[in-house]
Amino acid sequence: MRTVLGLALFLILVASCKDDEIKADNTPHPLQTAWINPEYIDNTITFKKSTELASDSYGIKFLTDGSVIEHKNAGFCGTPPITYDYFYGEYNYNEEMINMTVPFWGGSIDIVWEVLNLNNTTLVVKVIDQVYHENY
Repeated sequence: MRTVLGLALFLILVASCKDDEIKADNTPHPLQTAWINPEYIDNTITFKKSTELASDSYGIKFLTDGSVIEHKNAGFCGTPPITYDYFYGEYNYNEEMINMTVPFWGGSIDIVWEVLNLNNTTLVVKVIDQVYHENY
């Protein structure tokens, strides 16, 4: 009887550990959220974490499926009033670098950012490269 009870307890413990592993795997990575209020210093951009993108300023949102949404200037003119739009692209992230390809009003852009700091409130990146592919 003790053997059966011991085996039952062991199976319950193993099953509960597997549930924890599944929950951990489904938890979004800290990068996978919206980032707003960029502050620029030379090649470095510091973002603040948000649940959503603001409607009247630049922001970027990394989704769990490898897609990215950039909320940015919708036209070639950078003088106010600026009209913003959502541009949908894709990204990959390897704990050190973010590589993105995102459309813009005149084509697409390949972006490479080095991640300097990422925590639950802040994302700090260094712009390594930006290559524009214009559709003219």
